[in-house]
Amino acid sequence: MRKILDALIRIPRKRSLQFQHIGKARKAMLKWSRTEHIRLEHIEFVVPFVDNDFSLYAWVFYSMRSDIQTYVDDGTSERVKAKFKAILAELGYPSEWHALVEFSFACKEEVEQNYEGSYYNYVR
Repeated sequence: MRKILDALIRIPRKRSLQFQHIGKARKAMLKWSRTEHIRLEHIEFVVPFVDNDFSLYAWVFYSMRSDIQTYVDDGTSERVKAKFKAILAELGYPSEWHALVEFSFACKEEVEQNYEGSYYNYVR
């Protein structure tokens, strides 16, 4: 199915590879966060649609507003960043793209209250 979609919208091979890696990394992160008892609800990705720019902006959504500061203070957010980058590396994400990964932290509570539950609308 992915190949059909790529052909229809003509996603360049490298961009398609990036999407594959980040999709797998999202699943692995959510699974890992459950085992670590981290209230991570969702990860939304934003990438530029510029041929040679493979930067990646990861919006990490915790459950509640209070989780954001708690996880910054206790180092959990740094662990989340490190784990996400480690998972990307394990998946074969190109090393030259690693330095281009950035993070922001938000919460599901905010998305539900002010964006009708749409993570897409939140990050746009």
